[in-house]
Order: sequence, then structure tokens, then C-alpha cells
Amino acid sequence: PGDYSLTLTPPTGYIASTTNPFPLSLSANTTVNFGITPTYFVSGNVFVDNNNNYLKGPGEGNYTGGLSITSQQGGTVSYPATGSFRVDSLPSGTYTISHTTSLSGYSNTWPSGIPPSYSVTLPCTSVSSSIIPSQTPSSASIDAVCSSYNVLRLNFGINNAIPWGQCIGGDCRIDTGFVQPIPALADATCSGGPVASGQGSGGSPGIIYSGDGSYDFGQGSASSTGWVVGGFSYPELFRPATKGTIRTSYESYKARARQGGIIITESQYDLTPQCSGGSLNCELSSSIPNGLYHLEGNLTLVPPTTSDSYTFPQDKDYVIMVHGNLTITERILVPNGSTVTFVVSGNLYVDQTVGSNPRTICTPSTVAGGVSTGCDLEGFYSVDRDFIIQGKQNACATGPDKRLNIAGSVVVNGGLSGGVFINARTLCTENLYCPTYTFTERVDLYLNTPRLNKMRSYTWEEVAP
Repeated sequence: PGDYSLTLTPPTGYIASTTNPFPLSLSANTTVNFGITPTYFVSGNVFVDNNNNYLKGPGEGNYTGGLSITSQQGGTVSYPATGSFRVDSLPSGTYTISHTTSLSGYSNTWPSGIPPSYSVTLPCTSVSSSIIPSQTPSSASIDAVCSSYNVLRLNFGINNAIPWGQCIGGDCRIDTGFVQPIPALADATCSGGPVASGQGSGGSPGIIYSGDGSYDFGQGSASSTGWVVGGFSYPELFRPATKGTIRTSYESYKARARQGGIIITESQYDLTPQCSGGSLNCELSSSIPNGLYHLEGNLTLVPPTTSDSYTFPQDKDYVIMVHGNLTITERILVPNGSTVTFVVSGNLYVDQTVGSNPRTICTPSTVAGGVSTGCDLEGFYSVDRDFIIQGKQNACATGPDKRLNIAGSVVVNGGLSGGVFINARTLCTENLYCPTYTFTERVDLYLNTPRLNKMRSYTWEEVAP
């Protein structure tokens, strides 16, 4: 007789399903039954997904730094080798397995949730019924397999080849914070180096404006001079000269035209007669007269049948106002000596077909009548809402996107309604060396800009008599 405690050591792959240890008050012979239940495991890798196709392929090694893998519903996490993990002692059930490592200079390619996670049901019967990523690209597959009811190769993809942009010569401003993951390997053969602003034609870089948000240049820097204005400590926000009005907005242009006696909706300003194919399939006339044009509704610009680009006539000024959205499916070239201004009340979409080879550098012409080489969009572009650079879906699985080189200026959120600049392109492994998009100064556009683009700024001072 007496009080005892019986402890079961379950065999490998099992856990006790009854009280363990078992308290026992013994006064006579007693039979004690222990129950055991099988357990399962999940294993996988955190790998560098060089081609962004979500699968761990030949030559794609594991991440060599430390890992943090969590299983929200229990289990024991171990790291048996560099970049690999294993979660053991998982009874039947559904588990959330997450990759929570903070990786400087890397982004997640697969899964793409925050944090990237899988929902895993054990025992595993099939990948499709047992494993759900936090976010699933429509054409993606995963490496994971079910083996003896366990999950193997539950892989997390990361990549340090993150799309980024660069300014050449001119100033660049993002008032919500200037963040660009510039790589240390940024190559002078396809960029201005590992800087947010490279040297322009005058030999100096521009100024980076970060508004009241932080600035982060990744592994690079602001420029060769380090010129940065704004940030958390010393915020500097753009403030319109006229409160609540951006001077490049659609309504502002409309008002200035009206002040000059121009009613933009009158027939003589209609862009439609200059569009072969109509406004939604507009091939602009090669001899379009200079002046102000307006279109009520959406406009889609398409290239001539024999080219991928449209070149505006020489020594002409154009202002094209669109009361709707503008979609551009052609390269737009503006000769030195001409100017073109697009003013859009909605969004501006740049089609995925518009662009250049990832290593093509935009070189503005300095000769009257000359056309920039390697530039894809030239001129002034002001949109009241979003400027969107469209890209291919799953680009790295089918080939990288085109690089977009802009020569001139782009203004977003002209209507002060929350518009943003959106880049949906990636150059895949070339992101390590080349910017996905560039803004290059075109000094001639400013020197030749028409009067409608100009507004006087007044500083008032009361002087005693």
C-alpha cells in the first residue's frame, strides 16, 4: 500500500494521450492503462529564391544567417542544418508555421504574407488538401511533399534582388518617406551607382526629399553629396502655394486656361480628331498641330503599326488634358526643342510592354532636334491620382519585366486625394545591379515650357507709408 507516480516514456513518434505521470494510491493490485497517440513533424528550408519562381531549384542555396521559425499551436522547433528547420512532436491537428526572421536587405518571395506562413494539417494526406500558404499566386506551386503523413520541404523563399528606382540629376520627393532598397552592387554600366540620385548632365546629383517620413537607401546612399531634406527629426512637407491646390492638377490647368479665355471643352480643343482609331485606341497623328488638347473620358495611346514609339513633331509645344484615365502602350519621345505635358484627372497606367532592356541607360539629347536614347517616356506627367507602372504576373518565371526610363517629371496625387506612385515591375536577378525605373532630368523641357505651365509666385510685404 502507498502513494505512487507512474511515468511512461512514449516510444519515438508518440506522445502520451493520458495523464503522464499517473498518480496512484495503491491499496490492492491495480491495473493502469496508458494511452499513446502518434505525432508528426514538419521540415523545410529558408532559401534564396534567385529567380523568384517560388521553387528551390538548382544553385539556389539556403539562407546562411540565423532563422526564427514559429509554430503557433505547439511543437518543438530545431534547426538541424544551415537554413533548415524541423518542427517535431505535433499531434493530429492544424498548425500555423511561420518564418519570422528579420532579414536586412531581403524580402519574402513565397509565401508573401506578413509574416509568411503556412497552415498545415497533420497527418498529411496530400499537399493540396493539407497545406495552405498565407498568400497564393494563381500560377504558383510549392515544393512541399507528404511522406509517411509528415510534411517535408515546406520551404520559405527570400530574395535580396528587390526592385528599386533611381533619379539622375533632378530632385526627387516622396513626402511619406523616401525608401529605396539600393543594392551595394549597383552597376555603373546600368545605373548611376549605389545612390538614390546620380549625377546629372551638370555634374551634380539632385536633392532627395523625404517629407515627414524616414529615408532608407538600403545598402547605398542618397548621392555622392549626401543631400537629403526631411525625415522624422527635421520634417519638410511640400505645401502648395495656394492652400488645397496643386498647380499641376487637372482643375488648376482648367482654371488657368479659363483665365486665358480658353474653354477646354470647346470643339477646337478636342483631341479625338488627332486620334486614328478613337480615344480608346488612339494612334496620334504624326503631324499633330501644336497647342492645347482635351479629352473627356479615358484615353489609350497606342504605337504606330511599324514602331513601338511615337515621336512628337519638332519645335512644338503640347498640353494634353485627360478628364479620365490615361493608358500608355507606346514609348513617347519628345525632341529637344519641343515640350509635351500630360495632365490627367484620374490614373495613369504604363503598359508592361513599354520599356527597355534592364541595362539600358536613358541619355537625354542635348542637341536641338535630337531625341533621347534609351528613354521610354519623355515630357511632363501630372496625375491627380496614381501613376502605375504595370508589370507581368510572375515575371521571373517567364523572364524579367522591362525597365522604364523616364526623362522629365512625374507628379502624383495632383488632386490631393491620396494618389501614389506604384511600381509593379521587377528585373529579377538584375535588381541586384540595375534600377527598375529611372527619372532623368530634361533641362530643355523646363527652358522651353509653354506659358500655360508657368505661374508667378508672389511674396507680399506690407510697407509702412
